[in-house]
Order: sequence, then structure tokens, then C-alpha cells
Amino acid sequence: MADTILFSDRRDAGLELVELVASEAEPDTVVMALSHGGVEVAVQVARALHAPVDMLVVRKIRYPGTPRRVLGAVAPGYAIYVHTRDDLTSHELSIAAAKAREELAHVDARIHKRLRPIDVAGREVMLVDDGITTGARMITAARWARQCCTHLRRSAPWCAPTKYGWWRWPPSSAASPASSTGR
Repeated sequence: MADTILFSDRRDAGLELVELVASEAEPDTVVMALSHGGVEVAVQVARALHAPVDMLVVRKIRYPGTPRRVLGAVAPGYAIYVHTRDDLTSHELSIAAAKAREELAHVDARIHKRLRPIDVAGREVMLVDDGITTGARMITAARWARQCCTHLRRSAPWCAPTKYGWWRWPPSSAASPASSTGR
């Protein structure tokens, strides 16, 4: 079976996503791109909304010895999400989370050395990523945003079929762009 091409690139995905979210955004919306894949998608959304855009560094917590296996994610501050512990001890999980936090600190320092972070306190935040597979990064980003923003929107041009319930929107097809709101 041939793969279906949903979007020609992340820019195209962002333009498609704009059509879904543009009418719902508040005037004070800040678009937060989840690094790194969500940046080009978020730039298209921010341009269309005439909104400021910033990058939120969220790093996956990887299973020790199996880096493709994701346990959860971390974001700045104390935001963390762990969706499975499997057979790990608390100590092993702490080490894996610490590695992710170290990587987060390094990447965030490099990005925000040149780009001053936008203060989102009291504003609507639209989290934008290029797609949702496990949901760990978006859930963690939402936990970060809920600490300071007044309203939260989560958006991505693609969501894995197994994550439809998390988005709380009816699946019409695997290619449907995803957008969800919440506090």
C-alpha cells in the first residue's frame, strides 16, 4: 500500500492548519511552536493571525537503552509528563528525565540567547506542533502553558489515529488537521 502524502512540507501543513484555527484565535494570542518540527508550521499560523511567535522547547524522555521508545516529555519549569513506566525503577526514570532536562536546558539556552522569550501570562496560548504521535510533547507543553496563560489551544496538522480520543474531536480521517481548546 502506498503512503498517502498529506502535506508537501511543514509550510504547506501550516497553511492548511491556519484555515482551521484562524477564526477561533483571540486578538492577544501568542503562538508557541514546539521545537523543532513545529516551528515552520507555527510561523505560518502566526503570520496569518498577525500574532507573535516563540519557541517552546519540549524534550522527550527516552527509555534507557531504547532511544526510539518514548516514556514522556519535559518542558521548562516543572512541567513533566510520563505516560508509561514499564519495567523501570524510580531511579532509572529519574535518570532518563534528568537527561531530557539537560538537553532541554542546552537547546533552550541556545534558542533564547538570541530570541527573548515572550511573556504569555494572562494571554491565550496556541501550542503548535507538526504532528502528534504519542501525545507526550503536546501534553507536557499544555501543562507548561496552563501554569501562566488564560486560555490554551493545541493545534497540529496531523494526529495519529490512536490519539483522537485525547484531542476530543471526531475522527473523519487520519489526514484531518487537529485543533483542540482547553483551560
